[in-house]
Amino acid sequence: MSGVRALGLRLRKGKTPSADHIQIKDETKLSKTEQDIVIKAFLCILEQSPTIMSSFGLLVPSGEYDQLCSVLVDLSILTGTTFPMIRSFIQDEFEKNSKEDPGSIMRGNCLASKLIKQFLNRIGAGYLKEVCAPVISQLTELGDRVLEIDPVKMDRPDDLEANKKELLEKVRNTVQHIVSPEMIHKMPLEIKTIASYFAEFANAYAPSQFYPLVGGFLLLRYINPGLINAEQTGVIADTKMTPNVRRNITLITKIVQNLSNGIEFTQKEQYMTWLNDFIKANSWRMEKYFQTVSLPVNVPKLAEPKTQSEADIRWFHNLLTKNTDRLIQLAEEDKMGDYMGELLDGLGQYRHIDKFLEKKYSADQPATIRLSIETQEGTYEEALEGSVLLLQPLILKLTSEISKHAKKQPKPTEPKKGDSKNSTKEDNSTKVFGRNLEELMAQQQTKFPSLRVPVFLQDALQFILLRGLGTEGIFRISGDKGLMDTLKKEIDKGERLNGSRQMDINDVTGLVKSFFRELPGGIFSNTNFEQLVSAGLLIHSTQIERIRTVVLSLPKSHQYALEALMRVLWIISYSSATNNMTSSNLSISIGPSLIDSHVSLTTDNASSLNSSVEVMISCYEVIFKDIIAQVEDPTLPILKMKLAGHKKSITSMTCTDGLVCTSSGSIMRIWDSEKFTFLREIDVGTTNGTILATLAANDFIWCAADKNLSIWNPQNGEMKLANLHKGASTLTFVPGTNSVWVNSLEQPIIFIYHTGTFKLLKKINAPEHIFSLASIDKQVWGGSSMGSLFVWDFQTGNLIKEMKMVHKKKVNSIAGVENHVWSASDDGVIVVHRKDTQEEEKRIETHSGKVKQLVFHNDQVWCGSWDMSIKIFEKTFELVHEIRDVHSDAISGFEPIFNKSRDRFLMWVASYDATVTILVLPSRKSLLQRKTTVAPRSMIAAKSSLFAGDRRTFASKVEVEAPPPPAVPADVESKSKQGDWFFEKMQRTEAENTLVACLANAFLIRPSSTSGSFALSKFNHDTRQIGHWIIATSAAGLQIRDSSDNTLYATLMELVLRSPELKGYHPAAQVKRL
Repeated sequence: MSGVRALGLRLRKGKTPSADHIQIKDETKLSKTEQDIVIKAFLCILEQSPTIMSSFGLLVPSGEYDQLCSVLVDLSILTGTTFPMIRSFIQDEFEKNSKEDPGSIMRGNCLASKLIKQFLNRIGAGYLKEVCAPVISQLTELGDRVLEIDPVKMDRPDDLEANKKELLEKVRNTVQHIVSPEMIHKMPLEIKTIASYFAEFANAYAPSQFYPLVGGFLLLRYINPGLINAEQTGVIADTKMTPNVRRNITLITKIVQNLSNGIEFTQKEQYMTWLNDFIKANSWRMEKYFQTVSLPVNVPKLAEPKTQSEADIRWFHNLLTKNTDRLIQLAEEDKMGDYMGELLDGLGQYRHIDKFLEKKYSADQPATIRLSIETQEGTYEEALEGSVLLLQPLILKLTSEISKHAKKQPKPTEPKKGDSKNSTKEDNSTKVFGRNLEELMAQQQTKFPSLRVPVFLQDALQFILLRGLGTEGIFRISGDKGLMDTLKKEIDKGERLNGSRQMDINDVTGLVKSFFRELPGGIFSNTNFEQLVSAGLLIHSTQIERIRTVVLSLPKSHQYALEALMRVLWIISYSSATNNMTSSNLSISIGPSLIDSHVSLTTDNASSLNSSVEVMISCYEVIFKDIIAQVEDPTLPILKMKLAGHKKSITSMTCTDGLVCTSSGSIMRIWDSEKFTFLREIDVGTTNGTILATLAANDFIWCAADKNLSIWNPQNGEMKLANLHKGASTLTFVPGTNSVWVNSLEQPIIFIYHTGTFKLLKKINAPEHIFSLASIDKQVWGGSSMGSLFVWDFQTGNLIKEMKMVHKKKVNSIAGVENHVWSASDDGVIVVHRKDTQEEEKRIETHSGKVKQLVFHNDQVWCGSWDMSIKIFEKTFELVHEIRDVHSDAISGFEPIFNKSRDRFLMWVASYDATVTILVLPSRKSLLQRKTTVAPRSMIAAKSSLFAGDRRTFASKVEVEAPPPPAVPADVESKSKQGDWFFEKMQRTEAENTLVACLANAFLIRPSSTSGSFALSKFNHDTRQIGHWIIATSAAGLQIRDSSDNTLYATLMELVLRSPELKGYHPAAQVKRL
């Protein structure tokens, strides 16, 4: 039977053979069934027919756009689909316009803009008033004075300068109010959610337009209209704005809009070009604001309406019925034509039946059901007569069954005869859930040979690390069953888990648990389960070894999948202060999913199982060390840990004495750099403002915020000093003078403070507003908000060199790289200058977005970018690594820190996504011995860097294998008698030449008054790094260590033996600390 085509209902009066159709007097009123079908059609279009979604604007005249958007918002709120709908419209707008003209996105008579406007009118009025009312208030205080700056419109030209000064002050106040932490905190989650959609698609489709697009949503379409139309939007009540106040508001909104877009005024508006310096100096404020409010957030749930609007449903019903053929045609493009046709056929089909069921008839009144059934063989009709009392329940049941039939999507085309086996095999080839793991891996490895865990699992675990680390109750709270079922079907059809899709983290964790739970026989067999239960009863040390034995007895595919899962759970447990999921909580949530689903858990064996799983998580590195050695390449940077805790973007990071300080908003969080554990939180307070930069000097943290500069003790969280000066965004420590150089946000001035007394030593007038500072040997380099570079003498503060407009936009970071200085900018370019002559030598233009951070370590330069990537360059400018997929937002800081317990350097990486990633760095020796090949970006290992293949976190370029460093004889003392022969045989490396030159020039050591001994000069710390060497002083003397792994390379005595330049020094002398 292909389907029920018609259901006729007739009522007979008495025994009269003729029957009359039930008449409906009010044809405009929809029946309950029809209303349900309209809702189903709306959901079908939203969830399964993007072609119709993108064509809504073609179905109604442009004059009805507002009505259409109002109805769509109402229906989405009714069905709980508001944010998926808005996201879909925004994505469609980006896809349509990003390639040809990114500037046209969300412009003109755009349906997406009108839809957002309708939604904001409903949920954003309260916040709009809080943002706009103070701005208007400061303008109404001016009375009837207009701050006109256009000479053509001025009655009194003499007021021009006074108006400029007053207007600039009002603009500053407006910007500071809008971007203040208080207003950001008060911004509704609904608005932040939409802002995150703009950020998501701007990064994906038009990275160069990120700020104009996010700013266009928040300012152009929301805040600025609220200011200009304050009476209509309800910002001000019982007050009418005068034309002069309106003119002042127009000027302010125009300047703020240009500031948000990063666009300077042109000669078309010559009277406003004097504001361009303000725009250049303050664009970073707006950029930081947009970055903060557009971070991904958990999608809020809107309050459901108490009653559904029948008028909206009827309007949408009319839209469907008027465009039936067109809708079916559009749905065909999404392979939904038949289903859409069935739904639309149902509109009006049940109206007479519903009316009959709703109407009260006498119990004995006769009725007739006529059923018409159409098949390929022909049409069949049947009539059933009886009383209303008898037939009404039957009609109700029959109608319900037909309604269920309408819900179902058309079945896939049946295979031709003889092809059933092939068809079944093809379907099973993509199946993931409920499939034998070894069989699944064998099938996927034919496409991705280096794959060690299923594609779905690595996608899901990577999504969790990227976006869910700080989610409270992660792996404990259940996801949406309906959405999870839909995702499982998609994945079983061969589709990838789409990370750009706005998925709730609980849905993804639910899928992971379901994947393991549905594995035939479980990850642990019944025998393994019994072994784990018995292990759970043992003491801790014995328990670890027993569990490790059980894990290593598993099939390889099970070992790899389990290790990948436990690694993520181990990382999650380190953020338990934020997500409330300790290793114990996680074991309870995940343990039952790891065994055969047919095993019955009792109270006792469940407790023992949880105990064993908890140990697997907490002792991950010990239990899985053999498997880790197989999946990790020691010659590559490896993601070891990721930490969450901040609620806002991390803007800076610094380290001192085994502590790491990360900052966001007005909060500093202190971490143990050895154990990765959170120690304490320091709130600098709203009086100091938003933290923009931090610096560790002499065991204190210098905190530069947009309101004040303050100094804090990280050991106890106490403030040492405050209010040193107003507003700063960058600082640098100058070792040679024990001073800290700090910029000013308000003026082009640099303040120099003593690190011991905290007293102000000097003020330096800078040519432009300085945005970044770096101490490099005997110089201090500064980068301005206008893209210029300046060099000062570190002792006198005299300006040595001025390099105007080296970059097109502000300079974010500067780093000394041996004989060169690298600078990074918002223009996406890295410029390299010679340190001695300050001449430009190289421009590196490999980044697709702004370059935020630079750090030089181990002969390599690490560059953090706005596009969330980390690029690593050799000091010879060659790009050797690119790390992706470790953060979901821009990189904001690097700190290379030696970890004693691991005997290796770790790179701490901070991000605007409010998390910190810790990478284990390869030793210098392993880097020299490594020979790499190209890792194609199309391979699964490159796309999902945390779990695939050898767990590489980058795609590297081809390198020539480098020779190992020269070996140092074990017994150098015995070689000393051989004099110059020893030097000739033991040639120095280039890095050693640099080191010897420093020593020979008495930069580090000099002869003391006592013959044959040495003393340190210009060297106030226990260690100093030159190239990839660390020079360390101790009671035993001076030692030279490899900076990558801290291994001893040579002592001063050994270097003297190999260096004719140092022959004046006695080789057996001790180095005394001053």
